[in-house]
Amino acid sequence: MWPAHQTKIEALVGDGLVLDIGGWCNPFLRADYVLDVFPYETRGLAYHGIGKLPISCVYPDPLPGERFTKKTWIVHDICSERPFPFSDKMFDFVVCSHTLEDVRDPLRACSEIIRVGKAGYIETPSRIGEMLMSYDGLVGAVHHRWLVDIRGNRISFRMKHHFLHTSTDFYIPPSYKRTMDRIRGIAFLFWEHSFEYEEIAGYEYYRETREFIKSLNIPKSLYWVDYLRRFKHKTLQYWQNRHQQRQPPPEELWTWHALFEASKRYL
Repeated sequence: MWPAHQTKIEALVGDGLVLDIGGWCNPFLRADYVLDVFPYETRGLAYHGIGKLPISCVYPDPLPGERFTKKTWIVHDICSERPFPFSDKMFDFVVCSHTLEDVRDPLRACSEIIRVGKAGYIETPSRIGEMLMSYDGLVGAVHHRWLVDIRGNRISFRMKHHFLHTSTDFYIPPSYKRTMDRIRGIAFLFWEHSFEYEEIAGYEYYRETREFIKSLNIPKSLYWVDYLRRFKHKTLQYWQNRHQQRQPPPEELWTWHALFEASKRYL
């Protein structure tokens, strides 16, 4: 979550009842409730645990600053047909940060956010932020399903097509990030009472994406510079992997598969 916005939210909510939706990676500490598909004991493992920590590493006890508890951490698939397990307008404020771009049905999630909340905050990567090419040769985060635009009180979702990886007509070079304000990398919405949401399911994705990239007036030189950097990065990675001595891990490590298996016990 954008730090200045987090500070603003903490001032806005006062003593109100707060829900954090999808906060497993980095829970909003002020939240009274958290709703996520992964269990309480595994919270926060994404940034430092996947592929690094053994599956015996869990956090069953409260961590410093947490207002929510194990009892108020609700394991729930926010895209399932089952409604969120809360009454209408139960929460004074609902936070949903860097979650909607991940899930299979963000429209379903949006409808439930509006139902259970009186007001809230939504944050995702912006369309520009998600269309930046990485030095690994992939556009945006590999697990993100949607490109998100927020204009006024409306959130628009576009499917993140695979063709974005294939041509300079369809992606933004990573060097472009240095030329823009950091806040342009996110899309956000403070809302009250309700907000609008839609999926833009068009058949002109190629043309529309080309026009969007062209509207940014990106110097062609940035693409060449980043191509050379990407080539260097991949070459170094290849030789490092070839000469690295592979040793079996001392204990089974956390994986995404292991996390989903753990969540099945609660769903």
